[in-house]
Amino acid sequence: MKITLVIKSLTGGGAEKVLVLLAAGFQNKGHEVSIVTMSGEQTDAYTLAPGIHRDDIQHLINTSSPIIKNWTLIRALRSAIKLTTPDVVISFVHMVNIRTIISLYGANIPVIVSEHTDPHLAKLSFFWKSLRRLLYPLAKKLVCVSQGVATGFHWSKNLNVI
Repeated sequence: MKITLVIKSLTGGGAEKVLVLLAAGFQNKGHEVSIVTMSGEQTDAYTLAPGIHRDDIQHLINTSSPIIKNWTLIRALRSAIKLTTPDVVISFVHMVNIRTIISLYGANIPVIVSEHTDPHLAKLSFFWKSLRRLLYPLAKKLVCVSQGVATGFHWSKNLNVI
């Protein structure tokens, strides 16, 4: 199986560590693993296992306009993910999850979104919170790392707790 993992960066933190461990675990099980990030390796706190392909799309984003930046990110994300020809995509953390769902809309590629933060504590604007509530049901699965995180997504029919 070809699995593509999407995250903002590998700069450190729980979600980043989980992604690196999952990537190695999937690879050890014989799956082909690719990672798409939105920041370069110069800020990495974690090292990927040999043989895991990584595509950084940071160099494609060169604007300060939030609207143009998000549109460019979404287009670059779609292109980078499609180049990996995945059977499934797993994205990590709210804003990346939202962008990943948008970027793959209509692509017929299942997306699993992974939430690591209690939505009541996440500092998201009303706009991003609304997008999350609108788009998460389009994901194949919503995976939360704890029951505490999952309680904030009680409205989602595709919810799973690890």
